[in-house]
Amino acid sequence: SWYGNVMLGTVSYGGNPNDIATADHNLYAVAQESIMGQPWSEWRAAGRDTQSIIGDPRFADPVGGNYKLEPTSPAVDAATGTPFTPKSDLALNARPNGKAADIGALESGTLAK
Repeated sequence: SWYGNVMLGTVSYGGNPNDIATADHNLYAVAQESIMGQPWSEWRAAGRDTQSIIGDPRFADPVGGNYKLEPTSPAVDAATGTPFTPKSDLALNARPNGKAADIGALESGTLAK
């Protein structure tokens, strides 16, 4: 299952699309023509990524290694209804830190630990 991830490049894993039972509430930084060899429209028609978004994740300073989300990121509070969102982020900050958890590894508006 792929839930609540920020996908930075083209997802071209060469496996069988049926190996991914569920995928949703992800943010794709690059529009996907296909995922795992399946056209994007068919991927979504199969019920995958129906609540996912495509857009710039707006990381604070990715060149400097800071992948915290800017407050204007479309990933902020966007993991609503995600059943697999952990109770804390990668830096052990509690989730959610707003109306809902953020898509990605780090909650916005928190300090790195």
